[in-house]
Amino acid sequence: MARPKKPIDQEQLEKLAEKQWSIEQIAAFFRVSRDTIERRYAAKIAEAKQRGGAKLLDLAWKRVIEGSDRMLIHMLKQYLGHKEKVELDVSRLPDEALAEEARRRLNGSKE
Repeated sequence: MARPKKPIDQEQLEKLAEKQWSIEQIAAFFRVSRDTIERRYAAKIAEAKQRGGAKLLDLAWKRVIEGSDRMLIHMLKQYLGHKEKVELDVSRLPDEALAEEARRRLNGSKE
């Protein structure tokens, strides 16, 4: 005879998933196994995580519109592929072999 199912508050589960809690964290919160959470609620968790992600994205864009330079930079990197340019002067390295290796790596050569 199987054990009775432990009751899990689905509203609470969805709130935790919206906050991007992992399945392991949710299982620990409800004191059940990871398998129980996945088996019974995988679809609900996936939907809630998507809603939570959308809420976070909305908040991030709101911060950009309000003038947050840090958030603007983050969003440019995440969604438009912008990268910070890093310059390194290898000519001052004490060893020419080391400088050559640095140049090779910076240029992406696999020789």
